[in-house]
Amino acid sequence: MKFLTNLIANKDCLGDYCDREKLNNFLAETSLDGYEVICAGDYPAEIDNSKVIGLHLPFFNEWMDLYKGDFAALDKEYGSKEVWQQFYGGDSFDAVYSQIESQLDFAQQIGAEYVVMHVVEIGTTETLTGQFKYSHKEVIDALCQVANSLFKDKNYTFTLLLENLWWQGFDFTNPQLTKYMLDKNKYH
Repeated sequence: MKFLTNLIANKDCLGDYCDREKLNNFLAETSLDGYEVICAGDYPAEIDNSKVIGLHLPFFNEWMDLYKGDFAALDKEYGSKEVWQQFYGGDSFDAVYSQIESQLDFAQQIGAEYVVMHVVEIGTTETLTGQFKYSHKEVIDALCQVANSLFKDKNYTFTLLLENLWWQGFDFTNPQLTKYMLDKNKYH
């Protein structure tokens, strides 16, 4: 078993620990084995990549409308095309896909042991109303298509962890749906 701490890879978030020696001393003082990193902007050189055990992939809690090309729904949810384009980093799902693909390649490059991908869909309006646009199965099907594409013909050596959350997608309450998701994925 390894003992890790979450680390947001951004100089502003690192604060007083924005120094390789301080970061490594922190691990030693707390008897931790390393970090699970989530990248947020430019990746700081101060992070000792040999201490990065896991990498949390970019997470967009609401991505299905972009994936399906439902731009009218995105305009309604975010108020304007400019806002959602800024949020996702582009005007199509390709922007999100390339961010995830880049992080997978980075995880391989630094020798991460695992990556974490959320299997969830929840918009702000859905959070407030409890009225969900997509079913658990629809989210799982879409995520499996994306994951299968991302991992096709790749020789990644890390393990993919699928994180459960309490919203639509993989919420760990339906064993049959969990088995369905695992059977549908081709990355293992």
